[in-house]
Parts: sequence; C-alpha cells; structure tokens
Amino acid sequence: GAGSWADWLTETTETSATFSGQDGRTYYFQSRARDNLGNLEAYPGGDGDAHTTVDATPPSGSVLINGGAVDTTSTAVTLGLSTDDAAQMRFSNDGTSYSGWEDYATSKSWTLTSGDGAKTVYAQLKDDAGNTAVFTDSVNLDTSLSTDYRLSINDGALFTNQTAVTLTLGAFPHTSQVIVSNEGGFEGAEWEPYVGHKQWTISEYGSYVIPRIVYAKFKDVAGAVSSLYQDDIILDVTAPLGGFQIEEGGAGLATALGLTAGPSSSWTFTITLHLWASDDVSGVEDMLISNDPEFGGATWEPFAASKEWAVPNGVTTVHVKYRDRAGNVSEVYTDSTEQCPLYTDFDCSCVVDVADIMKVASRWRCRLGDECYDETYDLDGDEDIDIVDIMKVAARWGDDCGSLP
Repeated sequence: GAGSWADWLTETTETSATFSGQDGRTYYFQSRARDNLGNLEAYPGGDGDAHTTVDATPPSGSVLINGGAVDTTSTAVTLGLSTDDAAQMRFSNDGTSYSGWEDYATSKSWTLTSGDGAKTVYAQLKDDAGNTAVFTDSVNLDTSLSTDYRLSINDGALFTNQTAVTLTLGAFPHTSQVIVSNEGGFEGAEWEPYVGHKQWTISEYGSYVIPRIVYAKFKDVAGAVSSLYQDDIILDVTAPLGGFQIEEGGAGLATALGLTAGPSSSWTFTITLHLWASDDVSGVEDMLISNDPEFGGATWEPFAASKEWAVPNGVTTVHVKYRDRAGNVSEVYTDSTEQCPLYTDFDCSCVVDVADIMKVASRWRCRLGDECYDETYDLDGDEDIDIVDIMKVAARWGDDCGSLP
C-alpha cells in the first residue's frame, strides 16, 4: 500500500479479532508468527496478507410504483428500483413484515394489500458490506375505475354548462403515464403520471351545439403506448326560457290539515298550474315550484306541462324556475292567486265575521257609477250597496271553511 505499516496486535495468541477503521478507507493487513523457541518469521512484504475497505454507508437508491403513477386500478403493480451499490433487496407493505432477501434487480412484481385508498411499499436495499436502507413510494388504489383503458367526461354526461369538467380514466394494471388533449394530435400535450380522475378544461370555441372532444393515450411501465381513446360532451351555457299561469277559477278546498276552522294558516286549496319552458340545446329537464320566493324546502321534479299545487287561503304568489339537462337554471317566474272560498268572506280569513260586515258597510250608499262602488259587495245585484247587502253578510255570520261541502 501507499501508507506505512503500523502495529495493531502484538504478542497475541488469538487467531481472529475485530478491527475498527474509518469509513471509506482501505486497510492492508500482514502477519508473522513466532514459535516457542523465539524464532520469528518475516513479513510477506508488498500489500501484505489481505486488505479490506471499510464501508459503513447505507446504499443509496429509490423505488417507484408503476413508474411513479398517482393511481392504480389493481393490487398487482410493478416496482422500479435504482441504486448505486445495493446487492440485495426485499419488500414490505407495512414496513415491518418483509419478503425474503433476493438479488438486486431493477424491476419487481408486487401485490398491494386490498382495499381502496393510499398504499405504501417499502423497499429495503442491502450492499455487500451488510449496510441497509429503506426507500418508499405510495400510490392510490382505486378499484372503482375500469381495469381497461377508458375515458369519460363528467361520468358520461351528455351536456355541461361549464368548460371545467372531470375526466375519469380507466387503465390496465401496471399503467404508468397518461397524456390528455383537446385535439387528436396532442400538440403541446405532455405525458404525466397516471391518475384516475383529472380536472380538465374543454374547448370553448365555436357553436355551443358542437360536441367538445377530449383525447387520451396511456403508457405502461414497459413503455408500450395505447391506441387513442376519446369522449365528447356538449357545452350548453344558455338557461331555458319559460313561464306558467294559474288556472282561473280552478281552486277548491283540499284539506283542513286536521285543525279547526278559523285561522287562515289552517287551510290549503288545490289549484292547477299550466307550465311551459323550452331549451334549444340540452332540453328542459326539471322544474322547481314554491310559494316561498327563496324556494325553501322545495325539491326539483321532472318538467310537466300541468301541475296540481296547494296554496293557503288568501293571496299567494307561486314561484317557478326551470333547469335544463346541462344544469342551467332559468329566471324565476311568478303568478298570484287569491283563494276565498266563502261567498261573503271578503278578507279571505276562512270565517265570516265583523270584518266582512265592515267591508260592506264602508261602501254604504255607493251606487253604480260612483268611484266607491264595487260590485263585489253588491250582493243583491241592484247596483246599490245598502242594508240588504249588509244583512246578507250578517246572515252568514260564523260560517267558516269547515262548513263547505
């Protein structure tokens, strides 16, 4: 060697010993023996009897599941390994229970644990000196995805009202990469780690009726590239148009809701709504109807041209809006109705009382042609609101909605 010799063990009868040296340095060893009479042999000279290099550095390296894919559709995966100095390797799904040691190789078939979700694989590498190091990689197992190559936009929807969509990408086991584009030549597109669900923006140019097409190709861990896969969807950003009308004279007492007559909130009446709506692209699908302008508690239901609807007594405004198959929602359309089923219940309180008599009395002596005249209160039709009309109301005193047939 290039260094000078230094004594290590002297006057020893041991035939083996442990030497501690500095990491990365090479040490040479020579020995000589002396017999019981004191005769001493010569050192062998040169590089001595043996030499060794101290290696206390763990091996470097890495492991990739399916070439660095984000998702996998199967528990069967391919591990890709790299190292500078490892001689052996073994693997684990939990970092505790490992497979047996085997000669190092750049590729290993492996089976993940079952059950969808994040999976981590542990690869332990060992060099010739016995130093070990553990490397990990993770992948998401999603068995809800197709196990063959497949592409769908928004789970196969026919229409969308926005350019932001979600792609679902099925793939064979051992798929490592995918490339996606809005044009079949993939100009400007780049390969990326395979993922089963991908946020994407479809093209916005051209007529809204033209289908927007998305293209994809897949690559496996061996580098084999699939054929072309595609799906399309129609972009519709226009809300439907429509309206509705309450059928006049179509109301009737529906139910007293199990309460006694009197309070206006105790009664509901059935009316008929006549509805219409149109959408030139995706078509009208649903309607939402409510007596509340905020549509509290309302649920969407399939569009129909006619609908029986419940309203309380008194004045009610019904609110309707429409939704097309792309999810666009129309403006709110309204129409109003007044339900007073009792002939002389002028304030629609569902009971004939003093308030109704006062409404007639307030027009006392109003005759046809007078500004105050209202034929609603001319109950005998003689074009003069007088005591006879007041008596007609008084005769129905106490009548309520519960007295209706």
